[in-house]
Amino acid sequence: MEQVALAERENQKFSGKRLLVDFLVMVVFPNLFFYLFAFHFSLSRPLVNFDYIIAAFVFLLGFRFFGSLLLLVAFFFDAIFLVGQVLPVFRFTDIFYMLGFVGISSVLYQVIFVAAIVLLVVKIAVFMRYSRRGIELSTMFLINGFLIAYVFFLVTTDDGSNRMWRIKGIAPVASLTVSNIDLRYDGFVQSFSHDTKPLEPSPYKGLTEGWLHSPDHAPDKIMLIVSESWGVTDPRITDSLLQPIRELSTGVRGFEKGSLAFSGVTVEAELRELCGLTSKNFNLGGIENGMERCLPNELRQNGYRTAGIHGAFGLMYDRANWYPKVGFEETMFFENEEWPRRCYSFPGACDFNIADKIARYYENEDKVFLYWLTLNSHAFYDTRDIEFDVFDCNEHGIPVGSSTCRNLKLHAQFFFRLAEELKSPAFEGVHVAIVGDHEPPILDAEEKARFYKEAVVPWVSFVVGNGAG
Repeated sequence: MEQVALAERENQKFSGKRLLVDFLVMVVFPNLFFYLFAFHFSLSRPLVNFDYIIAAFVFLLGFRFFGSLLLLVAFFFDAIFLVGQVLPVFRFTDIFYMLGFVGISSVLYQVIFVAAIVLLVVKIAVFMRYSRRGIELSTMFLINGFLIAYVFFLVTTDDGSNRMWRIKGIAPVASLTVSNIDLRYDGFVQSFSHDTKPLEPSPYKGLTEGWLHSPDHAPDKIMLIVSESWGVTDPRITDSLLQPIRELSTGVRGFEKGSLAFSGVTVEAELRELCGLTSKNFNLGGIENGMERCLPNELRQNGYRTAGIHGAFGLMYDRANWYPKVGFEETMFFENEEWPRRCYSFPGACDFNIADKIARYYENEDKVFLYWLTLNSHAFYDTRDIEFDVFDCNEHGIPVGSSTCRNLKLHAQFFFRLAEELKSPAFEGVHVAIVGDHEPPILDAEEKARFYKEAVVPWVSFVVGNGAG
């Protein structure tokens, strides 16, 4: 009897240890990385992603391949749930398309990508080894406990006000696969439709809306600049950024500024301004029809010289392919020119070097439409790209070294350098229109909410010089 009682106590101790190990392997380890990341940057995430519980259960039943597949799915949706709160990527197909550009993205993006792959491999290796042990009764109680918690929170939690880029609250135990599909339902369903047109009218009004509707009334000389990650912030900060423009020695007339409603990514912002359109996917290189009425095409037919400039590689988002389709007879990308240096926030030419080259488009020309998509204010705002430090973060109560501070320093540098270039006689009478592509991605959600307005972008418009033009 004593031996039986001793054996039962040993079995209880063993089961207790196994319960602890089950908890660590199935819950703590898979969730810890993402939860700490979310906590550090004030992003929303459940304490437990129930998808890992499902993957672990399948593993413990001995179905290792399917368990690995479920773990991969859980990892993918966990990452996308966090990324979506920083970068408004709406469609799953876009995510896979953008992964193809990892090789030409910034070093930080590449490091994050490699780290994620290594973490996923380690997780699968741990699960594969652990799955050989079989499933314990204590483990079943644990799994069922999380199942009950998940169902309870599913019934009692109202997350109807959540959007992918604005998560106001989420249950402590939730399935991020279900949450992602729920938040992206329209795009997810549309991805299975082959009849959907790739281009359609944009739900947002761009700064160029008037020109798109009446291209015959557009100014003879235009410079349209879509400014990467320029967001709406305190008016005093915006005034400080634009001060070099307002104080242009050659004069400025018709100065106006404001903001536009917009939520999306850079390519969508480009289509908004150039065509008044939006796209069902980011792979614009394969689109053959639908861009005929874009502004550059309309102006080109009216005798304008049209040019499109971007400091990144033309391969990025297939711009080298679709820029000519919207009507640019000339294009300038990183690979087309010799540059004194390469910038870091996103690999490519430095905007302050591009500024040296834009006057030539207006010399001895009567009608010009120049489009410039800036690059160096791309997240994550590398300080090595700051050549002209003309913005004091302390003066505006912005923490030095923060993402917001770096972002604003890069924008201040851009406006300063642009103003210097606009002093050239070649720009007399040029109508300059500058608009943000999207609100700046800031990892720290609390910091972003403190300094930037959500789902709006700023714009400024003016004519260079004091004379008629």
